[in-house]
Amino acid sequence: MVGIGLIAAGVWVWLAQYLGATIETASIAQTMGVYYTLLFAPLIALAWVLGKAERRAVWCAGLAPARWFSRGIALGLGGLAVTVGFAALNGGLIRGESGGISAGFLLVGVALTFFQVFAEELLFRGWLQQALISRVGTFAGVGIGAVLFASFHLGAGVRAPVSLFNLMLGGIWFGLLALRSGGLIAPLAAHFAWNVVEDLGVGLTPNPGTGPLGAIIDLDLSGLPIWGGQPEALNASIGTSLVLLALILPLLQFPWQSGAKNQATATRSLVPGET
Repeated sequence: MVGIGLIAAGVWVWLAQYLGATIETASIAQTMGVYYTLLFAPLIALAWVLGKAERRAVWCAGLAPARWFSRGIALGLGGLAVTVGFAALNGGLIRGESGGISAGFLLVGVALTFFQVFAEELLFRGWLQQALISRVGTFAGVGIGAVLFASFHLGAGVRAPVSLFNLMLGGIWFGLLALRSGGLIAPLAAHFAWNVVEDLGVGLTPNPGTGPLGAIIDLDLSGLPIWGGQPEALNASIGTSLVLLALILPLLQFPWQSGAKNQATATRSLVPGET
């Protein structure tokens, strides 16, 4: 079932890139809305179907969701802030010329970012990580899931080795947050906070410039490539690697098996007929 699910998700991600190029609407906001729906709605449906086939609930808020939501937001914002600081100190952070976003576009961007993050967390931490842990154990399950999470971004054009390494570290971080908290609220909040501020808050993706909807301010990285001064920006920054490692290490102190039991118990309790 894991292999079938991964093949289905991978084929759809690659196919959606081609289908997305054919979308024509009256505005960029509509175009992005249609594209995000095209790409991520089927992945959400796939995660639910795969979870149902394995009698596993792919969505679970986890233990103390309000507390973990706050922690996740704080970790995402703090991690991004330190990463930007590394880039500024070691590479060069300048004010770009593309800043500015309307309130409407900002709301659309926030909603689309949340939709993307929800789909990724549901598929990779809600379904895949649990499925892998049940087959190969906690340590290998989180690690393999993180490698697959990084590899799926190849379909979005990520190519730099440091970017793929950082995406793998991000997958480990989100996976450990899911284990530690017993659900998806913590990784969802951390993932969302990092992405939405990086893209719509300070315009660091893409580099230089901003995304199609714009950003509140436009910051560009113009220094050394190893610190983000290239098109893949912070994804390809060694500063991001250092920050993610710092975020991961404290979570490793939590017993792995207890973490897996937390998430398995919480999600199993949501499946009808399971105890």
